[in-house]
Amino acid sequence: MNSVVKLTLPALTLLSTIPFTAQAQDQASQKPNFDYAELSYTKVDFDGEKVDGFMFELEKSFGDNWFSSFDYITASDEYSDRINGIMVDAEADLSLSFANVGYRFPTTETTSMYVEAGFANIALDATVAAYGSVETIDESDSGWNVAVGVRSALTPAFQVDLKARHIDISDTTDREISIEGRYFINDKFSVSANYASFKDDLSYFGVGAAYHF
Repeated sequence: MNSVVKLTLPALTLLSTIPFTAQAQDQASQKPNFDYAELSYTKVDFDGEKVDGFMFELEKSFGDNWFSSFDYITASDEYSDRINGIMVDAEADLSLSFANVGYRFPTTETTSMYVEAGFANIALDATVAAYGSVETIDESDSGWNVAVGVRSALTPAFQVDLKARHIDISDTTDREISIEGRYFINDKFSVSANYASFKDDLSYFGVGAAYHF
C-alpha cells in the first residue's frame, strides 16, 4: 500500500490566547468525549514533499460503552514541468478512510482506554497530460484496520488522545501512531491540534474545530 499533523508549541500557544471564560471551561465535561464531528486543515508530508489537505472525523457513542467512528483524510497536489522538451502536467488526489466500531474501558473518571476495528480504504485519482494526450488513473483498494488508544481529560477543558493503528489493505500492512490535544471552548465546541506518523516516511499535522453532540 502506498502509505498515505507535528503538535507544535505555537499551535498550543495560539489556543491559550483565546479569551475563554471560567464559566465556559466549567461547562466542558471532565469525562473523555466520544460524541463529536470535526473538520481539520492538514499538512501532509510525503517523504519531505508537503501538500495541503483536510480531515473529517465523526464519533458517536451508543449503548453503555460502545461507539462508532469515521475518519476521512485527503490531500491534493499539482505538478508541472518540462521533461525532455515535453511539458508534463499532473494532478493527484489521495484519500484514506476508516469506518469502525469501538468499545471503551473507563479506567478512571477522567481516562478511558479503547479499542476499535473495521473498514479501511485508500483511493488515488490522478490525471497526467503529456504529448498532447491525457491519461487518468482511478484506483481504490479496501481492507481493514484495528486501533487501540487512551483518551484522558487532563483538566475540565483540555483532553489528550494517544492512538496506535494497524492497517491492512491489499495484503500490505502499515501502522499509524497519532496524538491529539483538544481544548473545549464550552460543552458544545472545541478546537484541536493533532499529529500522526506512518512507518513509510509519511506524516501529517492538522488543526481543527469540532461540534460535540
